[in-house]
Amino acid sequence: MVFYDYNSDIRYIFDLIKLSVKLAIIPPLEEAREKNNNFKYYSLTFIAITVLGNAFRLYGLVVYFIPISKGTSIVLGVVLIIGSTLMSIVTILVAMFNRDTWITFINMFKYIDHKLNKGQVMVEGRNLLKVEIMTWHVIILCIFGYDAYVWYSSYGWTLFRFSLFRYINYYHCVMSILVVHHFAKALRARFKRINGLLVKSNDLRKIIKRLIPKTDSSHFNNLKCINDVTDYYLFLSELVDMFNKLFGWQIFFMTEILIVMLLELMNSFMLAIDFTQVTTDAHHDLRTIFFLVALSVVLILFHAQVVLYCEDVNEESRRTLAVCYNLQQAVDPHSHERKELIILSDVVNLLNTGTNAAGFYFINRSLISRIFAYLFSYSIVLIQFNKQT
Repeated sequence: MVFYDYNSDIRYIFDLIKLSVKLAIIPPLEEAREKNNNFKYYSLTFIAITVLGNAFRLYGLVVYFIPISKGTSIVLGVVLIIGSTLMSIVTILVAMFNRDTWITFINMFKYIDHKLNKGQVMVEGRNLLKVEIMTWHVIILCIFGYDAYVWYSSYGWTLFRFSLFRYINYYHCVMSILVVHHFAKALRARFKRINGLLVKSNDLRKIIKRLIPKTDSSHFNNLKCINDVTDYYLFLSELVDMFNKLFGWQIFFMTEILIVMLLELMNSFMLAIDFTQVTTDAHHDLRTIFFLVALSVVLILFHAQVVLYCEDVNEESRRTLAVCYNLQQAVDPHSHERKELIILSDVVNLLNTGTNAAGFYFINRSLISRIFAYLFSYSIVLIQFNKQT
């Protein structure tokens, strides 16, 4: 069996794609129209189950938990249910209505990999993706299992039943962001490779000039390499646009869910350690907030990596422009090579390639700092509300 290298062959992700098709995160990539119609019915069924399951959760939270919980806990719980529901529904709808985009997205990855690898199949020793998927499943099952035990022992079946569907909902959200994580990682790797081609061509020119000072440098032009990089950049820019279309909403909703989840965690922790609060029948202790702590850590890891990978894509795109300018200084001003470098730099400037979250904001590491700023601001509001109630 061939295990593909994640940096150079998109087929490395195919095991994750197979799982994602079952969760309606990615549509089936076969061309058969019958499978596409079946997937639409399957997706609509999945959406109906998601809506009904989360409506049941919302009903239990409003009817049974309002008398025994703080108002801040109820409000944050409702917002979190709505946010996670919207993320699952939007993820499924994007997959259902963008099947052609998905097929083009994967085929363009294959084409670029084929060109960059010059037709060779890059392999690695082990299928690390399967190990990663299994590891995350074990971690998630342990988190869900412990939380289910705590909820059942604390509230009994009457209230525990309303929390059952949240495990399915959060599992779907985690798998969705895992898919985004791997495709963002793949985009970054391809941008780094085309920039590596430009840098190596410049290094080769310098080495030749040092070894053979009297050699005419125009004899060693890199015209074909620059033409290839221009083509690769155009394809990668198109891939980034499709990435924004397919994953922008997921990143947006995951950011909002993460903020609300961290606020709920902070609120529960405040209630657990504040012994001056009027006691209620709701259990606010370290056992009941373990689920929020563990799941928040998982989501923070994925979200931070996605943000950093997307920022790397933006930086590598700008780095292409910087390398072009550096190469223009090293070549003959009247050479065809310089003209092609100017064309490449114009392409980079014109396309202005960058990742964004559904057009709301560009994705970079400042997003992480803004999340913590929001948490600090809203935590003050939570403290005030908890003191007044």
